[in-house]
Amino acid sequence: MNRRLGLRANFVTWLAVIVGVGLVIRVVVLALASRDLAFGDGIWYHSEAQIIGGGHGFLAPGQYVFGGRHLATAEHPPLYPSLLAIITWAGHTSVRNFQLADACFGAAGIAVMGYLGRAVAGQRVGLVAAALTAIAPNVWQYDAMVISESLLVFTLGLFLLAVFRFWDRPGLWSAAVLGVTLALATYTRVEMVFLGLVIVVPVVLWNPRLGGATVKLRAVAVAGAVTVALLAPWVVRNLTTFDGTVFLSNNLDSVIAGANCESMYSGKGLGWWTPTCNVEGLPRFGEQSVVFAKIRQRGITYATDHAGRLPVVALARAGRTWEVFQPFENIGYDGRPDAVWIASTLMFYVLAVLGVIGAVMLRRARRLVWPLAVMAPFVTAIAFLTCGLSRLRFPLDIALLVLAAVPIERLLFRSRTGVRIGTIEHRGADDGDGHDRAANDARRITEAR
Repeated sequence: MNRRLGLRANFVTWLAVIVGVGLVIRVVVLALASRDLAFGDGIWYHSEAQIIGGGHGFLAPGQYVFGGRHLATAEHPPLYPSLLAIITWAGHTSVRNFQLADACFGAAGIAVMGYLGRAVAGQRVGLVAAALTAIAPNVWQYDAMVISESLLVFTLGLFLLAVFRFWDRPGLWSAAVLGVTLALATYTRVEMVFLGLVIVVPVVLWNPRLGGATVKLRAVAVAGAVTVALLAPWVVRNLTTFDGTVFLSNNLDSVIAGANCESMYSGKGLGWWTPTCNVEGLPRFGEQSVVFAKIRQRGITYATDHAGRLPVVALARAGRTWEVFQPFENIGYDGRPDAVWIASTLMFYVLAVLGVIGAVMLRRARRLVWPLAVMAPFVTAIAFLTCGLSRLRFPLDIALLVLAAVPIERLLFRSRTGVRIGTIEHRGADDGDGHDRAANDARRITEAR
């Protein structure tokens, strides 16, 4: 018992140090960052937070600011702007204060990534994953931009942590936690809702520790019911507010419109996205669901009429998302300094290589790895169907932080351990589950060598 408590205290202490260092890095970066937000989501979130904080609800920022119109919006899910609205309500409306809030979200994400890494492969891997999250420019770059990716590290990390905890200790309560964390991730970025089908359902149905089809179906039902219950208020608000049908968000409408036009199907814009596509002749101040439905249909019509180009366009979108096709062509368009853009891209390349190695090591050690690895085809499919932006890849970046930590931990502690993944043998003590599962894991790893 004393040894178990000592391991926990040691992990928490080092994790707190890493979180502190990560927060300092973010504050220093923000001190050097511009307070001028690039045209795009950063301005949208900054304006929307002030509108919500002013007690006006979720209104379209452009129409409210420039036209004084109180027209509803569901362009983005509500969690991130609502959190920023709390800061606005307290009287802090500057870009700097919002950037500092992002730094705090990022610091919370570092802590969650530490616990996620520990759940995947032990406490040292957890600390390495937290350290990578603290220093990686492709993570902290979003803080200065005031966009929801700064919060996604925390919410998606919580969801993945719940997935691994459920795999080790399944039950109805842990299924409910899956539902809660999936809803939080969806309220941050709407496409996360599809992880219910991609991850939640398989992790329940394939779980060897759940006995019988009835028990598994009950766990799926609990996770699904909790997710639906938490998302229902926002869905009901949208269904009762707009003239058109809107469930979680209508952002996909503008994405389809901006990714399917002549300039995005050839030339320098191949596979990219622009807000100037398919917007000709639209009313300046129109009800959002109606206007967005029109531009969506224009995008679908263009894609249908040019179906022969879709394979090339889809590959270009995936290439841009993975930053292997014209990775620096549009450098600077989103407000990131050139050096940050280049550093974040290079960091992704490094993490991708190390992540593949880490996935192989975990697979050989018979550890659960597919919920992290599945992020690669998940973000690729999203890119195929929408547009080519590196931001769309961020769920994969989060998974790679954990996967890359595995070979790094192996290198750092190679001389001190005789097993392939040095700290898996301590998972049971760290997590306090009281089972011999961790010892069996360590034995299998040794045999695999």
